Amino acid sequence: MSVNVYENVLNDEELSFILTHSLTISSRELLTTNNNVIKFYIKLPITIKNSLKNAIGLDLYNIKDVPMRWIKGDTKPHIDMGEDVFLNTYLIYVTDSTGNLIINSNEYNISRGKAFVFNEGLAHETKNTENNIRLMIGPMSESGFVVGGVFYFFDYQGNNPVTNIDSGTNLIMPGLSYIETNFPLDYPFYIPPNGKEFSGWIVTQNIGSNFAPEIGTMVYPGDLYDWDSNLGGTVNLQEVLNDSPCFLEDTKILCFVDNQEKYMKIQDIKPGVMVKTNENGYKSVDMIGHSKIYNSGNNHRSKNRLYKCSKDKYPELNDDLYITGCHSILVDNITSVEREKIIEFLGNVYITGKKYRLIACVDERTEPYNKEGVFNIWHIALENDNYYNNYGIYANGLLVESISKRYLKELSGMTLLL
Repeated sequence: MSVNVYENVLNDEELSFILTHSLTISSRELLTTNNNVIKFYIKLPITIKNSLKNAIGLDLYNIKDVPMRWIKGDTKPHIDMGEDVFLNTYLIYVTDSTGNLIINSNEYNISRGKAFVFNEGLAHETKNTENNIRLMIGPMSESGFVVGGVFYFFDYQGNNPVTNIDSGTNLIMPGLSYIETNFPLDYPFYIPPNGKEFSGWIVTQNIGSNFAPEIGTMVYPGDLYDWDSNLGGTVNLQEVLNDSPCFLEDTKILCFVDNQEKYMKIQDIKPGVMVKTNENGYKSVDMIGHSKIYNSGNNHRSKNRLYKCSKDKYPELNDDLYITGCHSILVDNITSVEREKIIEFLGNVYITGKKYRLIACVDERTEPYNKEGVFNIWHIALENDNYYNNYGIYANGLLVESISKRYLKELSGMTLLL
């Protein structure tokens, strides 16, 4: 495993452009005692992209919005993860700082214009930054999507780090008297990965102490929170999966209501409502599921995000449609390239009725939804004698797939309204 270090990859004029950018300035103002990592995106001019390509081989020519990060104080040992598979972490410091960046036990000083490229899987941290505020481009993958660190909870006996958790697991926070640890009580923690496709977790229970995050808070991989109490306690986290086919809230589904066909917002549909299918007439809703998804807001095409189907690309649409990357538009034919990409993402090519399922992240007519944030997503399963089958339905006028009862109930990780 390698670490490559590059000095002065950007000149003073290029660094000044970044530091004086309006988004850079406004993002820095968001740093607080309990919010010491601020992620944001800016558009970099071609001159800076040329410099990064020439100096460290980072190709950002197709990246519209480049990830940036303000950080205050030390970061604890962690391993980067991202929304998709990647080979290397790229980070470029825009400002100087006291202290050192430590990668794989090797120490490096932090200075403006200095870049680091190191293999995915290498543990790294910063030490002795003395609460210094610093700015960096990235950290990102070679494809330009943001990557970030994960830290680990200790199990209830204080033994090994917990890196795999199930939905509803109660996790004791570091610092309790019976957990042996050298970390101080206000030690900041990262949320661990669990080997599944996910946006993160949502906090559903907080017992015994007054620490962040609060109930209802979305917690993302790499997010940092400070525990500000020595009273101990537990936090209950529910997984938020994001590789399921889902509709963004307010999507309108063609139904048969009051003796007429009309579109209903998906969150207003109840079990028993009749939904129009393309081949099987009207079918009643058996189950409805809802969850949340974190959308990165960048232009990286992965299955774990939202996509926009616009009216100019899909003439049958009544309104622009927003669906997750694994949600399928139903089509008569797919190309050989689309077939290969579908197999890469899903392991196989699937059909619904007589139509191919062309997932949104593969369909070149879709656009990555460029708004960052946490969004409510929904799906429905219709009555079907076959537990594993689904239907073609109409969303904002476009023919797309519904979800099978089996997938919604057993695999989606969504909260069900039966």
